[in-house]
Amino acid sequence: MVSDAKVFWEQRGQRGDSALSVTPGATSERRVAWARARLQNWTLERLHRHARFDHYVDLGCGFGDFTAVLGREARRITACDVSPEFVEAARSRLAAIGRADARVDVSDVRSFVDYQDASIIYFGGVMTYLDDDGVRSVLQTASERLTPGGIIAARDWCAVRFGRETTNQQPWFSVHRRPESYVRLFREAGFELVEEASSLVMYAEQVVREGLHNEPATAVVAWLPKLLASASLSLMTRCSVSFVYRRM
Repeated sequence: MVSDAKVFWEQRGQRGDSALSVTPGATSERRVAWARARLQNWTLERLHRHARFDHYVDLGCGFGDFTAVLGREARRITACDVSPEFVEAARSRLAAIGRADARVDVSDVRSFVDYQDASIIYFGGVMTYLDDDGVRSVLQTASERLTPGGIIAARDWCAVRFGRETTNQQPWFSVHRRPESYVRLFREAGFELVEEASSLVMYAEQVVREGLHNEPATAVVAWLPKLLASASLSLMTRCSVSFVYRRM
């Protein structure tokens, strides 16, 4: 992680344990919490579909809300973040759900290599702060430490539709890659794309599921809202996109 981004997230950690502290530019705690809960639901469903809950590894865990939801059922939990305050918050959150056995360390994602036999590795919004060589480095480590059949789930802020892929230097380093750029980087590292969805499509799907209380007709009813959500991306240039990858 480029040093100025590391400083930025250390400062964010000092602001406290809240969804706003990990969502730059957001002003509504309630709105951010609503969105994060639906991202978590979508991702958890995909983990159950594609992975075993043996060893869940969360690289860039923030204050641990995704870690607690996505890793709760895993036999082992390992996580890291650059912010000491976020790490303490994550430890407390995990202890509160009965997972005081989880290992949570203070570390940059590129430096965190001391883990083995991961069945699930989750990157929650951290690759945008890595240049291409940084992404290649963490993926090489991840590939070496995944068990056979293990998966990587990742979520990042991407350039979509007519948005340009950009690299920002100020106030911190970040890259708004296009989704296909992430697919290329993962393919170079030996991974194939299993699933991909924008946050808008996830929200549409989750809202329908909640409205129908997960009835069997959900998939049929949800196709139109998901289609409309996908079409609305044409009006956007940036959006959160989630991926699931498996080794080729």
